[in-house]
Amino acid sequence: MVLKFKFSKERVGEHIVFRPKIPVKLKGEKDFVFADGIIDTGTDISVIPNSIADIIGIAFKDGPEMLTMENPYRMRYGKIDLEVVAKEQRNTIKIASLPIASPVVEGSEPWLVDDVIIGIAGFFDNLEITFNKQQNRILIKQK
Repeated sequence: MVLKFKFSKERVGEHIVFRPKIPVKLKGEKDFVFADGIIDTGTDISVIPNSIADIIGIAFKDGPEMLTMENPYRMRYGKIDLEVVAKEQRNTIKIASLPIASPVVEGSEPWLVDDVIIGIAGFFDNLEITFNKQQNRILIKQK
């Protein structure tokens, strides 16, 4: 099964950018939420905002700082279940125990606080992902 998505067209200041953003379901120990996640090939571990972590409930452990955009942030680490949700296709791909991080103190970087960033660990290990910006297509399938 292959899930198909389009790049998300967004305005950043005066510029239009196209981001590999996909719908996901994030499930913790208490609850779940639906959110859009940005697939980031330059991020080692997925990062979720504290607001989502508090809602879904995650057993966190303190860990090393994470360097983001040249700024170190103290992080806490845990695991969640993630589903890639293709609404129009009525299909999902589930990933159990995806390693995630969340800032101990929310930083001043808006993207760090507001966006779900999907990193390499646990996501790229389990999936085959194809980016084709010219065709405005992201293809995701389980290995």
